[in-house]
Amino acid sequence: MRVAIAFILLCAAGVGARADDRPLKAAAERSLAFHQQQLELHPDSAAVHFAYAEFLADHGEMRAAVAHLRTAQMIDPLNAAIANSLGGVYLRMGRAALSAEQFQRAVTSASEVAAYHYNLGNVEFLLRHDLTAAWQIETPALLQKALAEYREASRLSPQNMEYARGYAETFYGLPDPNWTGAEAACEHVLSLSPPGVLANLQLAWVSLNLGQQADARPFPAQIH
Repeated sequence: MRVAIAFILLCAAGVGARADDRPLKAAAERSLAFHQQQLELHPDSAAVHFAYAEFLADHGEMRAAVAHLRTAQMIDPLNAAIANSLGGVYLRMGRAALSAEQFQRAVTSASEVAAYHYNLGNVEFLLRHDLTAAWQIETPALLQKALAEYREASRLSPQNMEYARGYAETFYGLPDPNWTGAEAACEHVLSLSPPGVLANLQLAWVSLNLGQQADARPFPAQIH
């Protein structure tokens, strides 16, 4: 499900261009000139390189964005936002291992930020086939790492539905999941969206795997 959503969002990014985009082009040229001017005035500023890289990435210039993010990171190596942005650019370029490396760096620098844990978990879960080869790690161990990141993201931001669902859905991929943990995760998703169809189905599935057939029966009846 998360793969499909990510694909739809990426496709949607190129939809909706205006018939006459000259005002947008003019605005982009002004922004480009501004960033270049700032770079000339402050060539050693991590913030200036970071802002320019964000502009470049927004306009599809990924390689140039990476160059400026790398420069910003050399100037300010402990900046978690720079690492997170670099991880996102690498992800858009299809560089799974480099993306995960930067998201891990963001988590290490700012472990209290839920979004960084979620981003790392997404790469480890969605691109696990690429990472198992790159990291020489078995898939179950990588899925456990992803589960831990989703769990931490949900713990740090307990009202975030996306984080809660990411954590709950990851149990599906584990060869030998902790069913008690899966049950608690599904109940948390249900608490955030009481009429949720998916959470009720998940709870029924978890109860069956716990050997609680009687407990599983009420959940499908609650689906509207």
